[in-house]
Amino acid sequence: MTAPDPDRPLLMLTTLPSREAAQALAREVVQRRLAACAQIQAIESIYRWQGEVCEDPEWRLLLKTTQGRQAELAALVADLHPYELPALLSLPVQWTEPAFAAWMAESVASPQA
Repeated sequence: MTAPDPDRPLLMLTTLPSREAAQALAREVVQRRLAACAQIQAIESIYRWQGEVCEDPEWRLLLKTTQGRQAELAALVADLHPYELPALLSLPVQWTEPAFAAWMAESVASPQA
């Protein structure tokens, strides 16, 4: 069994209640070098919550990061997220253009002291 590659690209996904909340979270994670890029998209969500079926507009936030930054990114998103129980999903990337993967890894690398 091989060790996980900390530079392997990974996508993390969450939803937020407003464009402003999505933008604020996106800026924070990119500024902290936990995601190389964040994409925000308006969506409609239908879900079951506390025994009720709910329908709400939401904003999907897709974060491009690496396996090595996953735990820290997940912890920050959970800490800053306005929902009581935020959806936070990690999606493995099957293939990435090598130069893009290198840019992602460089973008989330800790700055040299």
